[in-house]
Amino acid sequence: MSPLPTLLYEARWVYAATREQGMSAEERLVFHQEHSKPVMEKLHTWLQAQFDERLVEPNSGLGNVINYLLKHYGRNSPYFCGRLASRWTITWSSAR
Repeated sequence: MSPLPTLLYEARWVYAATREQGMSAEERLVFHQEHSKPVMEKLHTWLQAQFDERLVEPNSGLGNVINYLLKHYGRNSPYFCGRLASRWTITWSSAR
């Protein structure tokens, strides 16, 4: 079974927690740095494994999304949990 649903749930939890608690920008940054990093590291490992293990064709629709996320991983990873979860939910559902 794919760990993706669990990773998406974790990413959504981090994003929702910052909204529900009404955190300031500084508080959100600290919270994301603490809670997003482990989720994003697991997600990065999973994304890379899709190509390494030839589970996803790099030129497919899902492959294009994975390529995009891997390309932008280092720059955005501490900050884009909510947007990532939303995009993956849409993409993953349509790719099934």
